[in-house]
Amino acid sequence: MASEEDDGPVWITDDGPFVVVMDPLDGSRNIDASIPTGTIFGIYRRLVEIDHLPVEEKALINCLQSGAKLVAAAYVLYSSATILCASFGSGTHAFTLDHTTGDFLMTHPNINIPPRGQIYSVNDARYFDWSEGLRQYIDTIRQGKGKHPKKYSARYICSLVGFIGLFYMVG
Repeated sequence: MASEEDDGPVWITDDGPFVVVMDPLDGSRNIDASIPTGTIFGIYRRLVEIDHLPVEEKALINCLQSGAKLVAAAYVLYSSATILCASFGSGTHAFTLDHTTGDFLMTHPNINIPPRGQIYSVNDARYFDWSEGLRQYIDTIRQGKGKHPKKYSARYICSLVGFIGLFYMVG
């Protein structure tokens, strides 16, 4: 198991079939500003072919697998609503917590990312640390001078799960 909160992966057992990577409370630095927080996690199959390696090495290799090898991925958004958004490899679905029953109800089946967006998100405070190519790209879409002549809008919330939730809630 690997967590953003730990210095390195933790090897729990040699016979578990899965590896979990997570950020248990993404956006925690923003709690005092009432910005949404959440939990992000991914699940991989354990690479049994490297079980002969030392514990630290096999833990690190297992946790650094490609995102294309994820078995499942999800986030839970804690905001005005509690939303669980998950994918098990065949579509992405969002479930909203019904506080009266304690159940998560599917509220958004088969979520798809549109082929083109109209919003970008970057930390502008780092503008002068970016590569020249990235600065040119952001400047181009800000001005609406790119391949698609529409000016993009900026949104930056300094929390991945909060940013995802922002788009989920406002579209």
